[in-house]
Amino acid sequence: MTKSPNRSVFSHCPTIHHFRFSDLGVEILACPPNCEEPGERPCIPKCCTMDKVYSVSSDRTKVGCKPIQHSMKKSGASQLFNPPLYRDFKTKVSDKERSQTPMPHFFLWSPSKFRNNCLENEITVYPSSQAVANHISLNFNSSIPFNSLKFHIRQDGAFMYRHTLEQKCNVIEKPKLALCVDGIQDYDNAHVAFNNFEDQYMVSLCKYTNVKTVEQENVKISISKTT
Repeated sequence: MTKSPNRSVFSHCPTIHHFRFSDLGVEILACPPNCEEPGERPCIPKCCTMDKVYSVSSDRTKVGCKPIQHSMKKSGASQLFNPPLYRDFKTKVSDKERSQTPMPHFFLWSPSKFRNNCLENEITVYPSSQAVANHISLNFNSSIPFNSLKFHIRQDGAFMYRHTLEQKCNVIEKPKLALCVDGIQDYDNAHVAFNNFEDQYMVSLCKYTNVKTVEQENVKISISKTT
């Protein structure tokens, strides 16, 4: 006998996706991400699917979206992609407040989805930590070293970052127009698992800013050149 789920918990959901597996006796209701209207629940564009993060191993066959590697020292739950949220660039939302607010909606948003919004369709990857950026430069033997970008996700889903040269805080109100974020692993020669630490995040972002203005749905994003 299939047990029907409690539909009352979906009262906020404008559309319900319904899945029934009669042979297993399972019925699933799912609320798809609603990222068109601002609300209490932030929407975060993720580069890889939820079971994967971005790998930057020196082994080129292992670069890209790869399954999350588990650390023996951390439980699986702590490794789920779940970046911290901030009120402003300096104030992080507390764990207590985070537990009392709706979980973010994550949606798959690979660079191919927003590349056309970028000048010359060029995208670059910025780790949140310069130490990680240095490891990536060594892994790839890059003549142009990778740079980090200090960024945070605001509690309403906006993307905040500190400009590399001007050190000013910039805000992208609708990040899906120009970026996606994800975790990062295998950035050292040794095996480095993703443990959901703040220095284990990266953003795939339009390479140039303050050169091209993207206009969509009455939103403007300034894109400036970073060197």
